Amino acid sequence: MLRFWDLFCHWWKINWVGVVELKDLFVFFFSAKFAGALRGFWLISFAAALWCIWLARNDKVFNRKSQRIKDILFYTKLRSLTWVKASKDDLNINIDEWWLNPESSLIGAHNSPVLWDFHSADTVKFNIHGAANINRAGVGGMLRTKGGVIRAIFSGPIQDVGADFAGLVSIKYALDLFIAAGWLGKAGLVVELDSKIILFWLNNPLQRPWYGWKLFGEIDQLTRKIEWIQFFLIPRERNMMAMCLANAGIDRSECFKAWW
Repeated sequence: MLRFWDLFCHWWKINWVGVVELKDLFVFFFSAKFAGALRGFWLISFAAALWCIWLARNDKVFNRKSQRIKDILFYTKLRSLTWVKASKDDLNINIDEWWLNPESSLIGAHNSPVLWDFHSADTVKFNIHGAANINRAGVGGMLRTKGGVIRAIFSGPIQDVGADFAGLVSIKYALDLFIAAGWLGKAGLVVELDSKIILFWLNNPLQRPWYGWKLFGEIDQLTRKIEWIQFFLIPRERNMMAMCLANAGIDRSECFKAWW
């Protein structure tokens, strides 16, 4: 697991010293020079990492299923974020920055309001993104309430290559997850995306490409089930966590979906 701890420390922007013994590992983490709330978050993420490693170990022993290092790190980031939010519910954390660098997520959050452009208290927001490289594509998204609390998440690979098509798939996943999580009839939905092309297709049915008609039909069918839904274009810097989830999804073996 030395490679895992190296990636974990890289996430926190500190140098990994390569300790082997478990007691030395605890000494390393408890001696890290973080202070205040950030130190608490550092130790919470360490505890989340240990828990995710233990779950991966049990999965391998009892189910003969091995998890990749990248997947364990993905679960660690997600679990530590939810634990941090639970421990400091009144603290505003920049969730997008947390996924890239926990320290900057706290620094940038002080005295900054949660970004929210809608007045209705009965509205939730889904940030989505589709990513692609030469050979593969991935999707990612995150549902959160007006207070910034994460209530659902997805990240995974898709067959079709192309960022625009991946973005369409991510919308379908988001709508499916919104309904599966029990929000239908309880709240309106705002879907934020960072693709002008996809937003144009959503608003102009006659201009949609022929190869996506089946997918567009599924999206339209799901949209009609939701009493109030709006799609909005946002800058990519306000969609960082969805982008990270989509990029992580490219390398995953299967799609991860969860809601609570």
